[in-house]
Amino acid sequence: MLSTSGVRVLRGRAGTGKSYVLIKAHKLATNRGQKVIGLAPTHKAVSELRSKGYTEVYTVKGFLYNRKKIFMQDSLIVVDEAGMVGTKAYAELFRVVRNNNCQLILAGDEKQLASIERGGMFEMLSNILVHMF
Repeated sequence: MLSTSGVRVLRGRAGTGKSYVLIKAHKLATNRGQKVIGLAPTHKAVSELRSKGYTEVYTVKGFLYNRKKIFMQDSLIVVDEAGMVGTKAYAELFRVVRNNNCQLILAGDEKQLASIERGGMFEMLSNILVHMF
C-alpha cells in the first residue's frame, strides 16, 4: 500500500477492513519519519480519522483553502470517504500532491454517498488503481 510515490486507491464495502489498513498505513509512515495528513469531505469523517490516530486532519476543502500555510513536502496524504470528493477538488488535490512530491491514498466505497458536486472521479480511479478489500 505504501510506496515512494504516486496515488493508491483503497476500495471496499463497509466492514471490509479499510479503517484497519488506514491505521496501519499511518503507523508505517510515521515510523519511517514521514508526515501524514488525513483528509475527509465532512467534519464527521475528519473526527473519525482523528479517532484512528491521525493528528493532522482537515476537511478536503479546508486543506485546499489553507494549503499555502501547511507544510506538506514529501508527506503521505490520506483521503477517507474519497467517493464524496468532487472532481474539481480532486484536480486541485492532484496538483498539490504533484507539486509537493506527496503520496496519496484514496479510501472509500463508490457504492456509498457520492459527492454533492460534480463527481464520479473516485469510481473512475478505483477502477484503474484499485487495491480491493
